[in-house]
Amino acid sequence: MIGDLKDHERNLQSTEIIYNSILHKESYNDSLAKHYKLLTDEEEFLARQSAFESLKSIGIEIISNDTLRQDIATAYLYLNQSSNKITDVTKSARELETLLKPHIIVDREKLISDETNTWVRSRGVPYKFINYKSFLNDDGFLYALMYSIRKRRTQIFTYKVYINGLEYFIGSIEEEVKSLEKK
Repeated sequence: MIGDLKDHERNLQSTEIIYNSILHKESYNDSLAKHYKLLTDEEEFLARQSAFESLKSIGIEIISNDTLRQDIATAYLYLNQSSNKITDVTKSARELETLLKPHIIVDREKLISDETNTWVRSRGVPYKFINYKSFLNDDGFLYALMYSIRKRRTQIFTYKVYINGLEYFIGSIEEEVKSLEKK
């Protein structure tokens, strides 16, 4: 789960690097290529809901501690809201990809020299810009980039809250189990 968070933070950082390079109309360089690749990466929120679904089918009333039962139900609702924020990031990444396409072409030279097809594992077809200076003036792309940054920041905040909540619930459940063992 922490690895997933690091992927989300990496994608946000790449989005911010691209934003700053476009905002300041910096020349394209090879180090930006990896950030453009991550710009449209769609990391999923990998929260598992099977335990709660099992608990619901058995009956959440099995948990005798009212506070803990309510906290678990609240966490599940929060998890569903988090999933919606991930959908927003996915939509934003797809919009960026759509807006980027008119500015790029497939880099055939890289494809020809890539005899082992590493582009398949690297999550994207190699491309190059048709006219990078023109691209830097695309305010629609800049606006979509700003929107993406906002959505990615919200996603990361939500993810961190979710992780902290899970740690709290695990502690609460451990305390409840210990108290039941004493009875």
